[in-house]
Amino acid sequence: MTTTEMTTYAKLLPPKDNQRKSFDKTALEQLAASIASVGVTQSLTVTKERGKFRIIAGHRRYLAIGILIEQGKAKDSFPIPVTIRTEKGTALEEIALAENALRENLSAIDECEAFARLHDGGMDLAQIAEKFGTSEMTVRRRLALGSLSEKARDMVRAGEMCLSEAKHLASVTVEEQAAYFKFLEDNNRGNGEYAARQYFFNKPTADMAIFDLADYTGGYLQDLFSDNADRHFDDVDQFTALQNAAYDEKKAAFEADGLIVLEPGHDWYMVTDKYRAAEEGEKGTTVIMKNQNGRVTILDGMVKAKKVSGSGGTGEPKPRYTAAQLQHAAELRTIAVQQKLISNRRKVLEVSVLQYMTGFQNQVSLAPSPRLQDHYGSDMLSSIEEIAAAFLMKFRDAGLSALRCSWYSEEGEIAEPIPALFKLSGDRLLILAVIRSLTDVELEGLHSLLVTVMFHQSGDGIKTDVDEHNLVAMELEADVRDGYLPDETFLKRYKSDQLKEIAAECGAALSIESVAKSKKGDLVALLTGWFKAVPTDTPAERADMAKKWMDPIMAFPAIDPDAKPDVEASNDEEEIASYADAAE
Repeated sequence: MTTTEMTTYAKLLPPKDNQRKSFDKTALEQLAASIASVGVTQSLTVTKERGKFRIIAGHRRYLAIGILIEQGKAKDSFPIPVTIRTEKGTALEEIALAENALRENLSAIDECEAFARLHDGGMDLAQIAEKFGTSEMTVRRRLALGSLSEKARDMVRAGEMCLSEAKHLASVTVEEQAAYFKFLEDNNRGNGEYAARQYFFNKPTADMAIFDLADYTGGYLQDLFSDNADRHFDDVDQFTALQNAAYDEKKAAFEADGLIVLEPGHDWYMVTDKYRAAEEGEKGTTVIMKNQNGRVTILDGMVKAKKVSGSGGTGEPKPRYTAAQLQHAAELRTIAVQQKLISNRRKVLEVSVLQYMTGFQNQVSLAPSPRLQDHYGSDMLSSIEEIAAAFLMKFRDAGLSALRCSWYSEEGEIAEPIPALFKLSGDRLLILAVIRSLTDVELEGLHSLLVTVMFHQSGDGIKTDVDEHNLVAMELEADVRDGYLPDETFLKRYKSDQLKEIAAECGAALSIESVAKSKKGDLVALLTGWFKAVPTDTPAERADMAKKWMDPIMAFPAIDPDAKPDVEASNDEEEIASYADAAE
């Protein structure tokens, strides 16, 4: 039963446990101005209590009138219409939540706490969803936020943490959330969805294990909101030890059976180059590959592929650089250019016009291969990924997602921010709405980011021509050495004789003769340490050689050390100058 009557501000009592914990100050001031002009047009929902009225719904109107009284624009005798309800307990919760839902949206945390009270009062998820016109999944996700720490809840209410980040924190304990915040503070990093995903879920998953999971004694992390609900090993060190032991056992078993085992590391394309599936009548062998992330792939029934004339076979000299080296060099050169390009607005616009006018030809790669993430001087890579992650958050907060195509081995949402920006699924008008909501500065930044990550150089050969990528690189004064140190991944691709030449050229050895008897593994270790930290007692001339050394194919344009000099080559500098003059 309900009745409506007039009362005054003085006779009202604030809600005991209002669903809404956060209020927009500007919106309250606007509401106060409206009430000062036309009065309270919508009655407050109340119950009788000790001769006064306890507010069930209408807290914002109550606070707005309080603002008017503080400003001297109203008195506590201000007239207010109220609707008196006689229901008790959970029924009043439903009334309050329903009225709030019809007006200014509750924050996700307010909804979480309100739904939790209704759920504790006996309502199931389906009933809550039906009552408030939402889905059971939304109710489930709101309830899951109940495991957030007080700090995380306050950040969500204050708009300092998006739901995408909050959902990752809701999947772990309060102690782990505290460790996450400490990690951000210690490393002077900002919070965000990408930061949380990398911190909590950039860990090996249970499906990667080739050992008996019963042997693992650590805990698991699980993204409660993930469709594929992967379990992540919390104790990465224990996973790595068990995985390596199982890998060694399998490798030894294969070899005991007389099989030749190829271990290509993480360069999977080296397998497809060297091996193919055995045909009928051919005796196959086993290829076993251990990725850097710990995943192990085993292929049975493979045979060595025979090289044909024209492909570097025995009928002709082998090329100085392998396909893997050329691809690696192209990625490093691309990164060096991107590092300069993203902050040069004029060059971004020039490249953008070029891309549109040429139909984005040869601009298909979106990010360097995973192996560079661990070996490249990562400050620049991180900065570009963090910029991408910040923009991606705006689209995800609007309800958009980036899902992998059905032919990918891993289903679900794309975690990497750069590819995800190019794979947004959903209403194009919604994407446009987010774009239109960006400030001018943000829109300029997003445009620069998209152009930059699309501007790549392919790895099919030594780039000696003055093409558009080399020309832009020269104008930007890009230099691979600015952010990259030759490391084991890079150096182990060279042949022994080449490594000896490099050792002499970079000052790590006094001459080629001094390392003539050194093995390849020793040379790689020597050079890796040398480039990483030249000993302090090294003569200045040799130390300078280490800083200046670079494989000639890393230059802009690249230099082919095996190229035969000709008339055209002697005019390279004039050709480069003419291109630069034309660009100006």
